[in-house]
Amino acid sequence: MNLTLGLVATGCLFIGVLGGVSLIASTFPLKTQKEIGTAGGLVGTTHHFLGSVGTAVFTTVLRSREATTIPQYVNPSVIGVGLPSSSIPALISGLHGATPLNNQTVAGYNNNIAEIADRSWKIAHAEAYKTVFYVNFGFVAAALILSWFVPTLDQAKEDFVAGHIHRGGEEINLEVKE
Repeated sequence: MNLTLGLVATGCLFIGVLGGVSLIASTFPLKTQKEIGTAGGLVGTTHHFLGSVGTAVFTTVLRSREATTIPQYVNPSVIGVGLPSSSIPALISGLHGATPLNNQTVAGYNNNIAEIADRSWKIAHAEAYKTVFYVNFGFVAAALILSWFVPTLDQAKEDFVAGHIHRGGEEINLEVKE
């Protein structure tokens, strides 16, 4: 549990850092500060849109794979230790957390079946998540290809000043001196 929490916390930290960096970096190539709201808004909108698409894709793939892996791993293992096949739907419902897992809801349920069902349930989910991990490579490939189109922050902008802080009457004098 500690390893899982550590990895999740670290992953969330890096996702947040990358989100912040992408929002800030999107404003660097701007010629005028008048575009900063548009650039930041576009990056935020794109981020949320692609996040929603990714969530939909990953959730669909996971549910689709679970529909295959759960019957593939759970059903034979619990039938092999004596659970009647008529009790499989109630067991799967219980493993999903929709109904309680006990003798009243799952006919033939006992501690041995509980242990086997739990182990095979974890294996089925691990197999389903492997597929989600492989689908992620498509998003990574798209991100790598799109990274070639990110503008460079060249030296031509070293002396660029986006705006001056001065009083209204001083504007003409400051612009002439430059």
